[in-house]
Amino acid sequence: MGAPILLRPVDLVALSVHDELLGVAPYALSQVRAEAASLTAAQVAAALKAALDTLILVIPTGTRTPRPHFAPYPTQEAHALPGTEFPHLYGSGEHMAVGPSGISLRDSDRRALNILWQEIVVGGRWEDGTRLLVGRDGTVITFRPPVWRNPGVVLSAIDSNAPADGSSTWRGRARRQSCHARRRPSARARSSRVARRSS
Repeated sequence: MGAPILLRPVDLVALSVHDELLGVAPYALSQVRAEAASLTAAQVAAALKAALDTLILVIPTGTRTPRPHFAPYPTQEAHALPGTEFPHLYGSGEHMAVGPSGISLRDSDRRALNILWQEIVVGGRWEDGTRLLVGRDGTVITFRPPVWRNPGVVLSAIDSNAPADGSSTWRGRARRQSCHARRRPSARARSSRVARRSS
């Protein structure tokens, strides 16, 4: 029998928050410790094997990806979603596209950030017409009407398709330092690399 596993107070708090959010009945501390101590290497291996198909591995920058089991996870799509494109007014080469399935922000290299309408989980609206959209995968697109051609069409598409129950409205103008788009989370690109299970 191995040494007993002692959970740190911060781990216990994290477990409590997790259970509260998922509506799981709270465990007694003795039950948590007993379950953790009874885990075997075979049980952990079986759980990991079942999770491999959808596993995303975050590793520090400079670390070699454990190939061939994992491949780099793309942070942008190769193509924008089908729809009508509107160019950026100030020559950035970016295009905003809206269509039946969702919204895309395409850069000058034709790489795109895409959010399907049904995948919007959070939305923000400002009185100046700015819209913030957050997709289920963490993709964020900010739309500012003054910098796009025909902004009314894009604004109408967003307001018609973004779920009202996930949107908040703020008075005044949106803060200027907000970026047009980013991938979840922005700090990840600076401090780590991401890989996913190869198919």
